[in-house]
Amino acid sequence: MSTRGVPVIAVNGFLESGKTYFLNDAWREELFIDAAARQVLISCEEGNTEYDKRLMRINHVSLVSVESPAELTEQFYEDIIKQYRPDLIYIEQNVMWDKEAYRLPKCVYLAQQLTVVNAETFQVYFNNMRQRVVDMLQSTEVVIMYNCDDEKATTVLKRNLQLINPKMGYLLFDSAGNSVSLADDLPYKVDTDYVNVADGDFGIFFVDSIENPERYDGKTVEITVHAVLDHTIPDGFFIGGRRVMTCCANDVAFYFVLCHNATSVKVNNGDWLRVSGQVAFHEIKGERQVLMDIRSITKLAKRSDDETLGLG
Repeated sequence: MSTRGVPVIAVNGFLESGKTYFLNDAWREELFIDAAARQVLISCEEGNTEYDKRLMRINHVSLVSVESPAELTEQFYEDIIKQYRPDLIYIEQNVMWDKEAYRLPKCVYLAQQLTVVNAETFQVYFNNMRQRVVDMLQSTEVVIMYNCDDEKATTVLKRNLQLINPKMGYLLFDSAGNSVSLADDLPYKVDTDYVNVADGDFGIFFVDSIENPERYDGKTVEITVHAVLDHTIPDGFFIGGRRVMTCCANDVAFYFVLCHNATSVKVNNGDWLRVSGQVAFHEIKGERQVLMDIRSITKLAKRSDDETLGLG
C-alpha cells in the first residue's frame, strides 16, 4: 500500500445519471486498474441499474453499501482496508448528502473525482438544485456525459458547466454509447488574425478562450464590455466584462478580461465600450486570465448595469 494510503476514485452525479453504467464500463475496459487488483466499491445510493456481478467477480470488486453519511467514519475506511486489503476504492456518491460526508481520512486519498451527467435530464436538476450542482462540480476533474444526441443542446450545456469549473475535462457519449466529438459551434470565425465577437457572444468568447487559448493568443479580438475600475486595478488598466447567466436566472456571474488601455480614450467606471486589442494569457493565482492590449475604444450608450447574457 502507498504511504499515502489507498487511492480513491470518487464518482458523483444525480440519480439515474449513469454512474452505475459508467462503473460497469470502467471494469469492462479495466479503465483505472488491471483486473488482478483488489478493488472495493462503496455505494452510497441505490439506483435502478444494477452492477454487473460477473464484471465485479472478474475484477475482484467487493461491494460495500452504506445507507447514511454517518457511516463514513475513519474507522469505516480502516475496517475496509483491513478486511479487503484493496488496491483501489471507488465511492459512488449520493449528491444529496452533505459534501463534508466525503471528507477522507489519512488512510485513503482522493486520486480522482469524476461527475456523470445525463444530458437529457441535467437541466431539470440544475434549475431546482443549483447549489448541489455547484458543490458537485467544483472539485471534479472529468465530466462523463451520456445521451448527447442533440449536439447544439450538448454544446450549450458544456459551456454552462465550464463556467462553474473551467478546468474540467469531458468525455461525451450518445444514447447508443458511441463517443461524441462536438464540432466547433462558435458563432464567430477564429481562423483569421482578427476575431469579431458580436455584442451578445461575450460569454461564449470567455468560455472558449479559457478552454482553447491557442485559438486567440496573439490575435486581435473585438468585444463589447462593461468597464470596471477600482483601487485594486493599476493605472492604465481596467476590467472589461459582462454579466453572464449559465443555466438559470439565479446563476449569474460577472466574467471579465483584464484590459490594458493603450489608447488616448479615458475610460470611466461603468462605461459601456466596444474595444479591440491583442489577446495574451497569463496565470494569476493559478488561474488562466485573458489580458487584452486595447488599441481601439468606442464608447457606447449607457445600458442597465443588470444587463445579462446567456450562452445559448
